[in-house]
Amino acid sequence: MSRSSLLRAADNRAVYQLVGECRELGDDPAEWRRHLLAEITRLTGSAVSLEIEGEFLDPFRATGRAEWGWETSGLDRPVFLSIQEELARRGGGFIPMVPAYLASRHAGLAPCLSRKDVLADAQWYRSRYYQNYHVPSGVNHIMYCIFPKPGPGGKLSALTLVRPLQERRDFSARQKGIVQELHEKITAMICGPLAGFHEPSPAQLPPRVRQLLRCLLEGDSDKQAACRLGLGRHTINQYAKTIFVHFGMGSRAELLARWLRRGWGNRCAWADSVPYLHGAQTFPPNPSPADLPPRVRQTFRCLLEGDSDKQIAARLGLGRHTINQYAKTIFAHFGVRSRAELLARWLRPGWGNEYALAQPTADEQE
Repeated sequence: MSRSSLLRAADNRAVYQLVGECRELGDDPAEWRRHLLAEITRLTGSAVSLEIEGEFLDPFRATGRAEWGWETSGLDRPVFLSIQEELARRGGGFIPMVPAYLASRHAGLAPCLSRKDVLADAQWYRSRYYQNYHVPSGVNHIMYCIFPKPGPGGKLSALTLVRPLQERRDFSARQKGIVQELHEKITAMICGPLAGFHEPSPAQLPPRVRQLLRCLLEGDSDKQAACRLGLGRHTINQYAKTIFVHFGMGSRAELLARWLRRGWGNRCAWADSVPYLHGAQTFPPNPSPADLPPRVRQTFRCLLEGDSDKQIAARLGLGRHTINQYAKTIFAHFGVRSRAELLARWLRPGWGNEYALAQPTADEQE
């Protein structure tokens, strides 16, 4: 039976809803993973869920790990996680399910497989590995789902779901289908709309600096941010430098372009709310980039991608004076006064998904 025939309409809705919720939290690599694993645990009736990123060589080398559920599972976390240490030291053959899983994948089975799919009960329950690690940790049934991460490096993303010893039921075909569909979509977004394990997170900044970051993403000038936060201009300047260093950016426009490229918007779930200024600027209905001339639209695209005037001129084969005139046309079209204000406006809810309107058409590319 195919995977699609196992999933109900409600399952597909749950998958797409969860993917959307993760994207809403995508700029915070820890928060979107916590939400993902908590929901996977609930959807599959698991006790614990883990996501492990690594180079699945022999021995295995983990480059990132996220976990959910230990506090309420009653399972012994140190004993179970010692398996990962032994895996890194002794190689994949240490866990009977690993070579069995890889052989099953090579034979063409789906990437989401439980232990019963690859190993017989007798072989599993009589193994020294099961007696030495699973029994002490309290873990019985286990499911693997592994997908390659996009981009170079050969890293894989592996989901591991476990159930306790007293739970005798295996994972159902429907639950495996949900996990496979979800994990495939999520893995394709990592280091794109979803921040990777080792990317800087806004949540790592001090609370007041996070509030300033929120103000910047909402398009405030230094003076406006100082008024909203009740801080001096010098303090705002120092906080802004902290933000730029944290994200490896050189300017406000570069920072905003990063948020826009990744599709993060200015939802700012990681920051305390900041009151809006009385009489704050409001925007008229959204002008469309499609109304701009083709070459101006190309310049607009470069601005959204964070290019400097010099970089835009080199990309488009135009002079700096022409780029400057095109930028003025763009600012007037959208009713803004600067590049940072343009980028911040484009980050407003409902705009990020319209980024495709800024892409050059076939005739522009010629």
